Amino acid sequence: MKDRLLVARQLPYTTRVFGVLWCALVWGHPVWAQSYGASWEESQWRVKSGAFSCLLNHDIPGFGEAQLSNKTAVGEVLELRGTIHKGFPVGSVSYSAQPPAWRGDLAPISLGRVQQEGAGRSLRLTGQGVTPVLDQLKQGQGVMFTGASSDGGQSLLRVSLSPRNFPKAYDAYRQCTGQLIPYTFAQIARITLHYQRDASQLSNKAKGELDKVARYSLADKNVLGVIVDAHSDKRDEAEQSMDASRTQAELVSQYLIAKGMNVAQITSRWHGDKYPAASNATEQGRAQNRRVTVRLENADTRQVMEKRVQALRTQEQARQDAEAAELKVLEERLAQQQAQRQAAGAALQKTDEGVLDKPRDALTLKELERMVESQDLRSGKQPKP
Repeated sequence: MKDRLLVARQLPYTTRVFGVLWCALVWGHPVWAQSYGASWEESQWRVKSGAFSCLLNHDIPGFGEAQLSNKTAVGEVLELRGTIHKGFPVGSVSYSAQPPAWRGDLAPISLGRVQQEGAGRSLRLTGQGVTPVLDQLKQGQGVMFTGASSDGGQSLLRVSLSPRNFPKAYDAYRQCTGQLIPYTFAQIARITLHYQRDASQLSNKAKGELDKVARYSLADKNVLGVIVDAHSDKRDEAEQSMDASRTQAELVSQYLIAKGMNVAQITSRWHGDKYPAASNATEQGRAQNRRVTVRLENADTRQVMEKRVQALRTQEQARQDAEAAELKVLEERLAQQQAQRQAAGAALQKTDEGVLDKPRDALTLKELERMVESQDLRSGKQPKP
């Protein structure tokens, strides 16, 4: 069926919607084909170069555009982007090489098929599916994509890519792809460098990693800064550990500045042996502790860090509030106990005062003398007062 359709092809690279294509051998009734493509005169390919993406765009009048792109961590993708009312519906779409109109001796060449996954979406070719399309365009052959239109299969939709002006633009596109930064922000956002004990210069491995940091930071305007944190293993004296980490922090910062980074973008800190990553009891552990972490900051990572800091502050405030509440309870208990002790002491004092103040029968001095004089020593009886 595909080969029979290709025999009755329209004139290539025009923007007209063609008339009836007779496909009685396939359907037994006439079928309309909506065909779109840039004419030979209006065919243009435009290159847009960047550090993280390379784009090659081709306008398709009446339909939309084709875009060849190569982006970091994504790879090469060819898309046919129709306008809001254009585009291939869900289903299979074939694509084939179309020789120029003046080469009647050449027949179309089938290049493959691609499945359109969703109506209204761009038709996408990836991986090995892109290669034959590019090969044909470089050789001066047009490429046509053919599938059902969005009218329920009552007509065909054909979209053509013109080879005119493609080779030169493609060369510029390839130059761009050769200079793409091959790593993403996530891949370079945090690196750890290890150093030898008493090292006074950076290792070649460390320089290679820092080259990536500097290259990415200079290319990505979203990078707000770089944070350098240097750590040391435990030394005989705390000052020795602090000096070792300071030396490494300065070596890293100076290297980044030498690579073109602005000094205002770099925050350099050193911590001695305060934050060990492993035990200092073994050589292996000490080697892990001799490290420098380099972190890139953008708006997203800064927001994440601010949320973490806020969460820590909230936890600390909750801890302080809990301690204050516990202290208040203890103070209230102590005050209550003290009040009870004071009340008990006051009651005891009142009892003692009552006993001392109890009235007694008082004797005058004369009465006491009389009693002594009248005492009967022989009988042992005491005189009555």
